[in-house]
Parts: sequence; structure tokens; C-alpha cells
Amino acid sequence: SIEKAGVKISLRKPIVGDQIYYIGSPAGVFHPPVAPILPGIYSGEIDEYSAMITAPAVGGSSGSAILNDRNKIIGVLWAAHPGFHHVTLMSSFDSFQEFLRQARKLVNSI
Repeated sequence: SIEKAGVKISLRKPIVGDQIYYIGSPAGVFHPPVAPILPGIYSGEIDEYSAMITAPAVGGSSGSAILNDRNKIIGVLWAAHPGFHHVTLMSSFDSFQEFLRQARKLVNSI
């Protein structure tokens, strides 16, 4: 049988120390059809909306899906520290899940 293509959403909340990665184009660096695969560690939640990871990121990385070691999305990268590019912020797992619930509701109401 042929599996559907695409990345799945994780149902498991990340824990501190989990290995993560993202595929992005920090500072516009990529060479089609190849983009950098950047690893990091999940450091934990900052508040109900944000979590910290230690993946290198600069402008151009925002919007990248953060994946766990099972290749499932756990959140979205949204900020990098301007002075230390290995301190990166992503959406918290719970806020990402809530966004998906609200998006499904909206799509289903159309």
C-alpha cells in the first residue's frame, strides 16, 4: 500500500531534553531542492504560549515546523535571540494544539 505523504502532528507533549529539529532557511540559506536540517534540544515551556529550544536560528527561520525525533510536529519556530542564535522560541505544545483545534473548527464551518 502507498502511504499518504506529509508530516503528522505529534500527540505527545515534548519533555525537557528531547531532541528536536527543523528544516528551514535561516538568513535565506538554502540551495533548491535542499534546505538545512538543524538539530536542537527542547529546553521547556516559558509560559502558556512559548517554549525554548536550542536549535540555531536567525531571520528566515520563523514559521518552520519543529519536529520531534519521531518526525512529528510539536510546534512552530517564531523567534531567535539576536545575540545568541542557539536560543530559539517556538510555540508551546498546548498553544499549537489549540491553534489546530480552532483552525479545524473554522475550516469545518465554511
